[in-house]
Amino acid sequence: MLPAVCGRRRRARTGHARDAPIGAPRSTQRAAPPSRRSRAGLRLGFREAVVTGQLARSILEHARQHGAPLEDVAGVIVAGIDAGASAKTTLIFLDRSRRPALVAKVARDRTAEAGLVDEFEALRQMRGDVVSAAALQIPRALGLVRIDGRLALIMTGLDGEPMMSRYYANGHTDSAEDVGRDFGMAFTWLSDLQSQTSSRRISLADAAARWAERVLDRYFEEIGCSAEEEALFAEASARAQAFGHVEVPVCASHGDYWMGNLLVGGNRISGVIDWERAEPRGLPFTDIYKFPTSYGFYLDRVSHRTGARRSAHPGRENLRARWAGYGDWPNLIGFAYAYFGFGWFPELVRSSILRQLDRFGIPSGANWALFPLFLAEQALSLPDPSFRAGYRSAIVALSAERESTWLWNESAAEPNGHAVIATERPAAHDVRT
Repeated sequence: MLPAVCGRRRRARTGHARDAPIGAPRSTQRAAPPSRRSRAGLRLGFREAVVTGQLARSILEHARQHGAPLEDVAGVIVAGIDAGASAKTTLIFLDRSRRPALVAKVARDRTAEAGLVDEFEALRQMRGDVVSAAALQIPRALGLVRIDGRLALIMTGLDGEPMMSRYYANGHTDSAEDVGRDFGMAFTWLSDLQSQTSSRRISLADAAARWAERVLDRYFEEIGCSAEEEALFAEASARAQAFGHVEVPVCASHGDYWMGNLLVGGNRISGVIDWERAEPRGLPFTDIYKFPTSYGFYLDRVSHRTGARRSAHPGRENLRARWAGYGDWPNLIGFAYAYFGFGWFPELVRSSILRQLDRFGIPSGANWALFPLFLAEQALSLPDPSFRAGYRSAIVALSAERESTWLWNESAAEPNGHAVIATERPAAHDVRT
């Protein structure tokens, strides 16, 4: 059932064991891009560096003591320094062929340490659970140690080109073939991970209720709740109950499965990084929705970078005027295009998600029970007010524009043919006020 609604929030939450599906979102931020400035042999990615030669030597010494083959380390770069509450510095130690031999994440303050602990525990369990080739694309945790007063997570390096580099390459996202290849690689690897780690099945109604309990109380308390949002989450709960007899797998979830965390070699995923939001025994839906949602977010930013009109996505700009009424979040138009637009890219998003659900025997009509919870979970993943307001605008727009998306309309009935009952909706409004 849906957790307490806006005006009747519970003060206490019921906890679940570690193997319960869906963990609470954890804060993380992306690293700043590296620059070419250097100081003391280190390439810096931000104006402030907390790395010293002694710290780098101490990290190497610890790794060698734990059996890492690091005799040929030729240098170290600072790949990025996060900003904000989860601030970390990421060091990449390169071998003589310039390939990553070792990676160390160093917490810059106490707040960032919790994320390192989460990632360390997730990596240890993931490597034990995954027995297929996918295990080779997951870093191996070598240690979580305090060096020079700073907590450091030390792990093996992974080779490959960031998928994000291809994404921003001139013309890449104009090509249906290139984008389709990205989707194929991402979902092939994800399917392998989920299949290898699937441990049991639970009812969709139970899975959605436990996910909602972990997410919605926090969402209402920390972000807010309008009549539009309340109606949306109530409908999601009703849809989950209607599909209650459908079973869903409990399996590993990366938790932040987007282009920025995928490494590519040739036509396959060669590595997956940043596991601090992972749940070794979670649900598959966050990862299934995260990749296509993020892929759609930045298409207009690629246009600005290339200086060309994105004629390959003509349906995107047609949505801009209508969706401007829901807020000015830069990612909102990309979200609208991915799930409410027309053309080869929205169809790729739709077919990819439905194909993944079909693998588990989950009807397409179940999307409305799950996708709103995914958006609420994403809104909580960072404490930044503008980030949260952006996702909130997407949630309100999703509710108001539901008749225009396959997430709501496609097979929106129980398998026995009875229509799913929807609650009455209030009028849409702008969440910026």
